[in-house]
Amino acid sequence: MTKKLFCPLLFAFLFLLSAEAYGYKDDVGYTSLKNRLGSSIPDGTGIPVVQVEADLSESPGIYKYMPDTANAEFYGKTFLNKTGLSDISDHATGVGTNFFGNTISMAPGITDIWNYEAVDFVLNNLKITSSQGPVTFSNRRIINNSWIGYSTTNQRNLKALSRIDDVVDKQKIVVVSEMENEETNMSGKVLFSAYNVIAVGLSNGLSSYGPTAIEGLRAKPDIVAPLSTTDAATPVVAAAAAMLLDEGNDRGWADTQNPEVIKSLLMAGAGKLSGWHKGDAGLGDDQTVPLDWKQGAGSLRIDHSYDILTSGEQEASNVTDVDMQGWDFGLLGSGETKRYFFNVDETGLVFQAALVWNRHITAYGDGDTVDGALLRNLDLGLRRATDNTPQGYVQRSLSTTDNVEYIYLDNLDKGRYVLEVTGNLTGVDTEAYGMSWTVIPEPSTIILLGSGLAALAISQRKKYSTKGGKV
Repeated sequence: MTKKLFCPLLFAFLFLLSAEAYGYKDDVGYTSLKNRLGSSIPDGTGIPVVQVEADLSESPGIYKYMPDTANAEFYGKTFLNKTGLSDISDHATGVGTNFFGNTISMAPGITDIWNYEAVDFVLNNLKITSSQGPVTFSNRRIINNSWIGYSTTNQRNLKALSRIDDVVDKQKIVVVSEMENEETNMSGKVLFSAYNVIAVGLSNGLSSYGPTAIEGLRAKPDIVAPLSTTDAATPVVAAAAAMLLDEGNDRGWADTQNPEVIKSLLMAGAGKLSGWHKGDAGLGDDQTVPLDWKQGAGSLRIDHSYDILTSGEQEASNVTDVDMQGWDFGLLGSGETKRYFFNVDETGLVFQAALVWNRHITAYGDGDTVDGALLRNLDLGLRRATDNTPQGYVQRSLSTTDNVEYIYLDNLDKGRYVLEVTGNLTGVDTEAYGMSWTVIPEPSTIILLGSGLAALAISQRKKYSTKGGKV
């Protein structure tokens, strides 16, 4: 297959390590978590990952997509180049330091890294022109995509999205993908538009935003992070995911290893920035749009997500209460309602809950024939309750196009409540979901984010045909 089938876009940037790479740790809650946990903080140990990078070279026969493996940040780590020969890419080195660097990353315990060039990844591994389906990525747990691409043949864009969704769903791999480094409505590019990935934008709002321009009007990004480029922010979110996977694995909690649970934990823990509002501000679309178009669920707070995780899995029940903080990997059946009853003993608390499920790929199309896909529609509601009887709704999230639902209240009254997961499943249908909920122990609006965003960065948008022109 020639590389003319797909064109990656790369947002090249310069890391300023003293400010950009270190300052973000305060803003995402890592520093406070580290101060609290000390050496017991999870660091991604035992989590094998994939780093996909666009080729920076413009010369025939030369490839540049590998990080500098001799860099001190990568001492003790093993890299496996799965595409072929490559020169060093400064971009890949910068992304790698934020993802798994020994001092810069939140997950320095990651030591097992596979590396792919982006077009090879899409064509020869996601196999977007084949009916075989994606390759098996062995025991990989996270794939980081700090690149954006597209094809002028729209069916290939659709298949890139469906194939990466398939990897998340069937191989249980967390996939994290960057939004564009431009404050603009979303284009028809990939992979950030995929349903099952975690799409990452910028906390300063200077990145692309929803609704999606491909496969329906959906909310993306899913979460934002306080760095100067999405290239840098995405591996920070990937590192946060590695911390959660590591902690769940250490505790022997198998359900924490599901991508739906990790995504819900990150979203439920996110801090709200000034102006956060579901959908369009001032319009009556709060129920039908689950997230803020620019902020998604909000800005990454690994300390909050960690606390939700360590509160433990709490299953739905019509007779037993759950705590005010927790998570569940549930299975919804046809005609079923999953209920989570809980009590609130104070007035004016901040409450948020994230429900996540996957799109399923049912058939692999050959050539430019699109794949078959199934997306079930789940809903999330928060109701008051009397004993174990649900009463009126406090808030609902009822999107018919997204595979996330979200509830956020910054002034929850004292009383008894129930979270409800419902769906329009029929027959023998069942749908697995991850749900996380919490009371945020801080004010609902965060207007700090100083150190990471204050850093200067050089950002240049460059298009690369990767040894060939666009289709």
